[in-house]
Amino acid sequence: MRLVIDASIVLPLMAFDTSEAAELRRWTDETLAGHPAHIIRNLTPLEVTSALRRLTANGEVAPDHATTVQRRIFGWPFVREEITQPRLERIWELRHNFSPYDAAYIATTEALQSEHRDDVALLTADYKISAAPPETLPVPVITFPQ
Repeated sequence: MRLVIDASIVLPLMAFDTSEAAELRRWTDETLAGHPAHIIRNLTPLEVTSALRRLTANGEVAPDHATTVQRRIFGWPFVREEITQPRLERIWELRHNFSPYDAAYIATTEALQSEHRDDVALLTADYKISAAPPETLPVPVITFPQ
């Protein structure tokens, strides 16, 4: 199964060294089972950087650690997806139910389903996505924690 991974998953995967993050890494590895994990080339790193900024300002992450994580963003081992014009149009169509950021992950998941004729799901820890009414979610969503 291919997974599109949003920033709510990427941040703890790549930035935290806690037992919860270790469990998330183990679970994600098992869920992927060797299949590719996809992020959005410029959106996901930007969201992670924004979250690191907030966590640093709140004293939840040491500034040196946040700087190290932020500098390594573009070396992360994910397939990078682009926001293309058709995906941007789909993001706009989803505007009534999702923020543009959340819709970008949904539109990317849809596009990969179509391109690969494969099992593709969105992996998120974002409550707004996971709590969305099923009729508004056009893609499978896997939520961690389960």
